[in-house]
Amino acid sequence: MRYFYQLALGTACCIPTSMAAQTITLYSNSFTTPNLAVTTAACGTDISQQSVNDLWAGTGGGTGGGGQWAQTFTVETLLIDGPGNVYTDSSGAGGDYCLGMQTAQQNDMAALTLDSDGLPFVNLTMDIAAIEVSGCGAPFGVAPPVLQVSLFDTPAGVFNINSPGTLLDQVTLTGGSPAADPFSFAWSSVGAGLNVSASTNGVVTVMLDLQASGYAAFDNLLITADSSALGIAHESPQNGVPVWVDAVNARIGVTSAEPNAAWMIHDRTGRLVAQGMIGLAQGLDIRTLISGTYILSWTDSQGGGNSRFVVP
Repeated sequence: MRYFYQLALGTACCIPTSMAAQTITLYSNSFTTPNLAVTTAACGTDISQQSVNDLWAGTGGGTGGGGQWAQTFTVETLLIDGPGNVYTDSSGAGGDYCLGMQTAQQNDMAALTLDSDGLPFVNLTMDIAAIEVSGCGAPFGVAPPVLQVSLFDTPAGVFNINSPGTLLDQVTLTGGSPAADPFSFAWSSVGAGLNVSASTNGVVTVMLDLQASGYAAFDNLLITADSSALGIAHESPQNGVPVWVDAVNARIGVTSAEPNAAWMIHDRTGRLVAQGMIGLAQGLDIRTLISGTYILSWTDSQGGGNSRFVVP
């Protein structure tokens, strides 16, 4: 029996045989090593109001020319393992730092400008969690976080967050319920594909805007340019998408793929961890993959697509 677990599917979009599936990591950052010492004296315990650029500009990987952020108000850096011992992250997914925004009293936003390298889609995955903060005007309240992700055309490469320009695409991502302890992270992996094909020259800006939960954090941000869009769904695949996961035997496959289908598996940072040319229809052995989020991409003579899956 095939069991579907934590599987997020991309639409089975057709790719012409003359076009191979392509994924380019534009930006990846787990916010591990800041540029400066993180100071917390401004307003609260284990929370920094230093600007995103001061702490994190240039610390991300990828080819998109990213690293310079725009922000409104105070997009904070939270010290998960800070000296005040405010926060608990039993999963360890957040590492030492994450970025936080509030919507209870002001509309915090963060934006990153990237070059999509001529590909038609920008795919984004990240971890989000509702969280409370200590100080800085809190409590703000916690609820399932809702994050609006907007994609703007930025042909000159200079983004004004107060006058963002032409909107190309927009999606809304919803995370899971908060932990019982409002100072404990209950991370949810979310993501979506954004259509960049109407951009002037491929230079675009991804803007993050918290819509619900008084305060929430995000981490492990991965933005790729791709030849197909990554759609996110939390239910088992129905509606014709041919990807399946066998949780018992630790295999993932695509039922419609040909025996000589080309496939690749990337981790959440965009690193290629496995690839091959056969066996996709029968299923790929994923027992060697460590716990985490991965993207399966495939192509054959009929088309291709991609899917995000989680190894628990």
